[in-house]
Amino acid sequence: MAPGLLPVWEQWIYWVIGVSSIAYSWWRMFLEGDALRSQFLHHGFQKGWNIIGRYCDTSDSEWDLWRHKLCLHLGFCFTHIVLSQACRLLKFSVKVRMGVLVLFDLVCIWVSLGLRVIVFMLLKTGLVWITSQVGGVPAVWGLMSIQMLACSSSVINNAQNYFLGITDAMPSYSFLIANGFADIKLISFGIDNALLKSESSQNKEVKKHQDENSMSQNEISKVDERIVQKKECVESSLNTNRGYGLYMLEVLFFIFYFPSFVHGPIFLFNEFRLQVASSFAPSNHPNLLPREFKDICKNIVRLFLWMVFYEVSKHYLYFSALAYNSALGHLSLWALVAVGHSMGQFFMVKYVVFYGLSGQLGRLDGVVPPPEPRCISWVYSYTDMWKHFDTGLYNFIKAYVYVPLGGSRYGVVRQLAASGFVFLFIFVWHGGTHNLFIWCLGNYLVGSLESVASILERSFAGQKLVSLLGQRMMFRMKCLLVAPAYLASCLQTFYFLFHPGDAWIITERIVLTSTWTQFGVLIGIFYSCIHNAMFIRYRLCKHGKRA
Repeated sequence: MAPGLLPVWEQWIYWVIGVSSIAYSWWRMFLEGDALRSQFLHHGFQKGWNIIGRYCDTSDSEWDLWRHKLCLHLGFCFTHIVLSQACRLLKFSVKVRMGVLVLFDLVCIWVSLGLRVIVFMLLKTGLVWITSQVGGVPAVWGLMSIQMLACSSSVINNAQNYFLGITDAMPSYSFLIANGFADIKLISFGIDNALLKSESSQNKEVKKHQDENSMSQNEISKVDERIVQKKECVESSLNTNRGYGLYMLEVLFFIFYFPSFVHGPIFLFNEFRLQVASSFAPSNHPNLLPREFKDICKNIVRLFLWMVFYEVSKHYLYFSALAYNSALGHLSLWALVAVGHSMGQFFMVKYVVFYGLSGQLGRLDGVVPPPEPRCISWVYSYTDMWKHFDTGLYNFIKAYVYVPLGGSRYGVVRQLAASGFVFLFIFVWHGGTHNLFIWCLGNYLVGSLESVASILERSFAGQKLVSLLGQRMMFRMKCLLVAPAYLASCLQTFYFLFHPGDAWIITERIVLTSTWTQFGVLIGIFYSCIHNAMFIRYRLCKHGKRA
């Protein structure tokens, strides 16, 4: 059902309601933030840019940490790229080029986080390698699950940081993020390595039976159809064919690849190594600059403009300071909703910049990054939010958790069970705290509700209802039903973006203490915004663009 079915005047009404409501709520947040700054917001501010002449909100520790490390990080990444391109122009072999970059990336991590962190990561990599060879996929999951659960304990986490010599807040946070991404990489490598060993063993077994029993090719296919289907992929990636030395370099290059070491994005092991192997292959006529260089520079300029936009916004919109302060309880409902909305929007902007810069730099090495986070203003389905906000993480959980457990291939019950394990992993990987449990449980319930609703919509009864009401009325009804589910999704997301107590303040003000009129107006605004989101998505998809 396309939004274009609705009359133009009706679409304009939704646009006026949606845009004016967001603009008014942000205006209220601006006014009340200014008024409350001197009364409640005593920390997290400093004098801003002279050209603006206002105080700047510095309470977003994640952004400030990244910004303060930006010059050092970009300097290391620039040198990495120069070394890589020099190796390309000098026609170094894949092994030599990769070895040079691995050594340089290890030096960068040594300077950034210390030698003990490198030793710690190498020990984890070796342990995962041994586990994948001996115990297979279940053993890899068991090992990494125990490790992530242990690190969710503050006692063990503090002891680990003390052992690694990490005492300051900034290095501690950098290591926390880098270690989380490293765990994802190690699971991807461990599972792929275990499957590779299993495929190799089965391949040898088939060849043995072929020699002993003179089996035909059709009979071989019946023994294991998967071997025939994946034969080309296995032969191109078997470490025995390409040499253990190169395979070990590929593993180390994947784990310690500096452009994505601290702030992502997430890559899958086999995809990463195949892209690198293809890109690093010597060329007889290498160009001075990569073919994508112009497009990469254009995207980097765009990302720096987003950085400037974020910095300027911190001089006017004190959403971060309001979100982590007692002043939150003194805001009007309009301003409170704007704080929640802006936290989500600027969280997206941060990760567009984080993932975007790392991804564009990686393109110079021939590594194609996952798409940047989709604008959350046009995502009304939280199933789509998981697909398009962090595509790398989505690819990981789909490849290693959801599909192996059955996915949507074996009925709705199996699908819901697989989704439950997905969010169990997300909960443990993010740290296993109380607020994360609420966030993951809410995501699971809303996602399950959307899956069931999608099945009902495609059912005979759903199609009968469409024919009875007509497509226009059915489209309006769908938006009306999505509105409260979307509100519930926003409320549980606040437990990820805010401290639990602050998230409860917003939930209480919106759901429990607001009047029926206020709540009805809020649902009406959500209803209009969902219409607008569907319209934008429809137009972008119609023109072959990404929403």
